[in-house]
Amino acid sequence: GTNFTDCLGLLYNSFRGQQTRDFVLSDQFQDFVIKETYIERGCSAYAWVKGPKWTDAQANAEALGGNLATINDEEENDFLMNIFNEKGRDHIEPQQGHINLFIGLTRTVEADEGAPYGNGWVSGQSSTFRPSTWGVCNSELCGMGTDWDGNYSHFILNVEDENPSLNWNDAPNWQSQGAGLAEIPIPDCND
Repeated sequence: GTNFTDCLGLLYNSFRGQQTRDFVLSDQFQDFVIKETYIERGCSAYAWVKGPKWTDAQANAEALGGNLATINDEEENDFLMNIFNEKGRDHIEPQQGHINLFIGLTRTVEADEGAPYGNGWVSGQSSTFRPSTWGVCNSELCGMGTDWDGNYSHFILNVEDENPSLNWNDAPNWQSQGAGLAEIPIPDCND
């Protein structure tokens, strides 16, 4: 563009993004940051972190200075799910025909009363975005006196279907294994 201030802002944000990238991909985190999964969007950096449980992935996201991702709107959801669909099979071990990428949405349910997090985004952000499928009991156990669809959310990809379905799901910490989608704020970013 022709606006000098806007140009400086873009350069500054790019510099801050590079600092965040260098930090996240540094040797100190190589044990739990999954290679080739770092991306940036706006003022957020994202990296996939190892689990195997939601709580493990959240601890790894916190070590990077962030949390499991907060999905703020449909555009961010589509951006992240498209990357998960493209790269998930290459980086996450399937469990019972599915691959899971944990996000930061939680809710308290009877199936796991001891959950350390309450309802909402673990980051504390107030995003109200939810796809219509989140929180809907979609297992054969529905109606049998159990509510296992529960308190920790993840993107789920059914890898055994001929036309794999990509969705959100929620389950107790003990039930699902996967990786986590860490979201790290880029410092001093002006989006």
